[in-house]
Amino acid sequence: MLKLSIFLFSILLTSNSWACKIETKNRIFYGSNTDEITYADLIEKSDCQPKIQKAFSKMLLNSKGLLNSRHMAKMLSKDFKGIEISITPDRIQTVSLANYLKKKFGLRKRWYLKELKLLTKKALIKLSDADNISFECKNCKFTGAKSILVKIEEPLSGSTKTLWLKGKILVRSKVLRTTEDIPLSNEGLAPRQFILGYAFSTNPAKYFTNLNKVVFYKINKTMTKGQALNFTDLSALNLVSRGNPVKVEINNKTVALSGFAIPLKSGKLGEQIQLRNPNSKKIILGKVIDFNKVEISL
Repeated sequence: MLKLSIFLFSILLTSNSWACKIETKNRIFYGSNTDEITYADLIEKSDCQPKIQKAFSKMLLNSKGLLNSRHMAKMLSKDFKGIEISITPDRIQTVSLANYLKKKFGLRKRWYLKELKLLTKKALIKLSDADNISFECKNCKFTGAKSILVKIEEPLSGSTKTLWLKGKILVRSKVLRTTEDIPLSNEGLAPRQFILGYAFSTNPAKYFTNLNKVVFYKINKTMTKGQALNFTDLSALNLVSRGNPVKVEINNKTVALSGFAIPLKSGKLGEQIQLRNPNSKKIILGKVIDFNKVEISL
C-alpha cells in the first residue's frame, strides 16, 4: 500500500512538468534582413508552444558561429519553468551570407555585400551536414547590384536545386554628416556643422571629406541633419577679390618668401589667377590657397 502511494505521488509531481522538442538543420545561412525570418522558417518540426519556438528563433538569430544545442536548451528552460526543452541537432551553425561571401569572393577590404535577399519564399537556407552549397557570381569584381547563383546538392536524396540571391557590393567610406539642419545660404560653412561618419556607396569618390576645407564652400541646397556631404552639394566661395591686395607666398626648394600683390580677377580655392606686383607692375601667376592668400611656385 505504501509503495502504491509513493508511485501515485511521483506521478502527481511529474504531471506538472512538460517536455517538448525543437528540430532544425545543422547549418543556417541568412541574408541582410533577419526581421523577415519567422520561427516557422527556422524550425523543421516542433511540439513546443509557439512562444518557445519564437524564443528559440530569436536566440539563434542573435547568436553567431557554431552553437551548442544543449546549452541553448538549458537557457530556454530557465525562461520557461517546468518545461524540459530539447534541441536537435547537437550543433547548429549560423552563417551570415554577407560575411561568408565577402571571404568566398575575396572582396577588397572596404567592400561589403549589402541588401542580400534570397528570391525564395523563405528568407534563409537550411542545410544538413551532408549537403553541399556553392555560389557563383560573374561580376563580383565590381561594385553595384549583383545576382548570385546558389546551388545546393543533397547527396542523401540525390537532388540538386538552384536559387538566386540578390544584393549589392558597396564600398565603406568616410563621409562628413551634418550635425544640424543647414538652410540655403551664401555664407561659408563651418567645421562645427559636420561630424565624421561612414557610409556605403558604389561611388565613394562623390563624398566631400575634408573637414578643414568646408570653410571654403557654401551649400547649393538645403541639407537636413545627418545627411552626408557630396561634392555636388557645394559651390566654391571666392577667396580673393579682384583689386583687393592679397598675401603672396613664394615657395621653391631652397627659400620661402612672402609679399603682397593685386589680383586681376577674383578666384576660388585651387584656381590659377593673374596678379600684379604693386612695385614693379610685373604680372605674375599664382594659385589661390586660402582667404586673401595666393601661392607662387618658382
